[in-house]
Formats: sequence, structure tokens, C-alpha cells
Amino acid sequence: MKTPMKLTCKRAVSLGLALLLALSAAGCGGKDPEPTPTPTPEPEITETPVPTPESQPTDPPVPLVAWPTNQVVEHLFFHPVIAYPQWAWQDCPSSQSQKMGLDDWMVTVEEYNKILQSVYDNGYVLVNMNDVWSEYTNDAGETRMRRNVLMVPEGKKPLIISFDDTNYYEYMLQEGFTSKLVIGEDGEIWAECTDPYTKETFLTQDLDATTILDQFILEHPDFSLNGAKAIYSLTGYEGIF
Repeated sequence: MKTPMKLTCKRAVSLGLALLLALSAAGCGGKDPEPTPTPTPEPEITETPVPTPESQPTDPPVPLVAWPTNQVVEHLFFHPVIAYPQWAWQDCPSSQSQKMGLDDWMVTVEEYNKILQSVYDNGYVLVNMNDVWSEYTNDAGETRMRRNVLMVPEGKKPLIISFDDTNYYEYMLQEGFTSKLVIGEDGEIWAECTDPYTKETFLTQDLDATTILDQFILEHPDFSLNGAKAIYSLTGYEGIF
């Protein structure tokens, strides 16, 4: 016969187990599922615009000042330059007096280049002769020349260059000069030249006074005022082109 105390304990244990099972069952299937968290949207990635480089500041234009009318405007003149000095003075079969004449009146390509660089380094700028002098007719109907007020960049000195006897004479073709000027397919002026040693004929911009000056101004645009270059002096035969 079971005692009341032992029965009470067993009932308590049974009730405890039943309560535990009920709680376990509720934990497995009876509880509402937790809500799925809403994902945080990732920030949009925008590329930082690369700033466009600003144009490099250009030097301000040099102010023009009046060149005093009582001051001289310098002038340099050149005959055609000698492209092949070794040939002109030593290997060419021309007479000694002819070679001496070349030495008196001509310069070589190398000398010509140095002269251009020298006047440029000393602050000269090429100007148009028509900006220095102009024609007018006086009351008597006579043509006269008038000195103009020449405006030049501040700090510069005006210079006129002329090419005398810009004619490609027959004798010059045998003495180390270029033979003529031509307009190239690029629209630029080129010099035709025949190498006296190889007899090869070619176009060049490095062996003639005209083309050398053109290239020098391209490299030093401040050497020319308003596009001024040189003046041609022609004789009217055995011409320039």
C-alpha cells in the first residue's frame, strides 16, 4: 500500500514533466516566426566628376609704343645664301675671282642662321616697310615719301630684311646654291636643290634664305610684327619661281 506522501511526490513529478513537454512543444511550433529584417539599401556610388583642366593663362599682349621718327629703322639685306660652302669655295671648278666674289657678297646657310638668331636675341622685330614709309602726292602733283609713326612692341627695335638679286642665275646653279622656289603640296614655300656631289635633286626648307626665314618665324612668332617677313628685289630675268 502506497503512502499519501509518495503519491503526492509522483503526481508532482508527473505534472512537472507534462508542463515541461507542453512548453517544449510551444517552443517548436506554436511560436510566431520572427519578422525578416528589411535590408538597408546600399548607397548609390556616383563617380566624382574629374574637373576639366582650365586653359593655361596666356601671356598678355605686349603693348605697342611709337618708334621715334628721328630714330633709324635698321635694314639688313642678303643675297642668296650658299647651301654648299665646301663646293662653292674649294671643289667648284669656277675661277678664283668668282670664288672671291662669293666671299665678298654672300653668306653661308650657317652664317645666315646665326645672324637671324643674333638680331632676334638683341630685341629686333621684323616690320613692313610700308608701315615705315608711305607715298603721298603734294600740291604740285609730285609723288613724295612720308615717314609714318611706326608702332612696335614695347622693348623691341624695328628691322627690315630684304633679299637682293633673288634670281637663280645659271652660274649659281653650278656653285652650291639652291635652284628655285616652289609651292609644295602642303601650301608652303620650298626650295629645289641639287646636291653638287651626288646630283640628287630634292626639296628643302633648310638651305634657302626665304624658307629658312619662314621656319625661323614659325619657331619665333614674336620676331614678326603683323606677319612681316622680307622684301624681294628682283631683276626681271632668270626669275625667282
